[in-house]
Amino acid sequence: MSPDEREELFEQAVSLSADRRTWSDADRLWTRVVSAYEAAIETSARVDRNDERQLARALWRHASLLAMLGRADEAVASGRQAVTWFRRIHDAVTAEGTTPRRDEALGALLTALADLAGFEFNAGRPAARLDLLRQAAELGIAEVANPLTAGPHTKKAMGFIYHNFAAALLEGDHDHDDVVEASLMASLAVEIRLGDLNAANPNSAWELANTYVVFARSLAAMNDRSRLEMLVPLAENLLDFLGPSAAALREELHAAAAPPELPKIPETFSTPPPPQRRWWRR
Repeated sequence: MSPDEREELFEQAVSLSADRRTWSDADRLWTRVVSAYEAAIETSARVDRNDERQLARALWRHASLLAMLGRADEAVASGRQAVTWFRRIHDAVTAEGTTPRRDEALGALLTALADLAGFEFNAGRPAARLDLLRQAAELGIAEVANPLTAGPHTKKAMGFIYHNFAAALLEGDHDHDDVVEASLMASLAVEIRLGDLNAANPNSAWELANTYVVFARSLAAMNDRSRLEMLVPLAENLLDFLGPSAAALREELHAAAAPPELPKIPETFSTPPPPQRRWWRR
């Protein structure tokens, strides 16, 4: 199969994956795409970085489709293969030292790790999700000291990782340290996504709004009412901009911002005792 034929097959699979009615066709086609790129890489006399990248992307997209089809374990298997290839590409590009390509390769690897964390969670392994998100966060910091000044691909991926990491830490059983870490992760995600807010890209507003809600939940869990009270108006303004479609997020925000309920008064003290009669009133 020629390079152009492989590219055409890839784009057909992308198109079929965009429509729920053709997901089954897309599933079968992604298998063909993966096989085509694997065969091209195995038979090539030299390294073709584009074929490697396309194989990684095909595995990653197929994993996402498998997750939507409810085939969690298959999604994990494909997601792990994708991460392996994205890591191989990242390591090779890093050795070459080309900054724009390093940013793109690192962003793709970090995103694939974060998505694999979601696939692991869907397969019933929440601990694996946390481990992968922590690995991704640590890798990002090891590669770029300050995510806020990283390249666009890496920066966006780090915002995605920090958001998901904070949300994961707040779920299930968590202690005070988890809540503090979630607050830090959510705060970093807010900074990144606030810097990337762009009126020409409506999705950027949705990403920031989601992170505002996660940050609010973490502050409420810490009982940090002062910072929470500063955050809520900012979040509400953004949700107003998004309109009625953001109603579910608005409910989550209000639930997080609601003051804690006072303990109920015991039944024995629910009604006042009758007045005592005094002897001088007889």
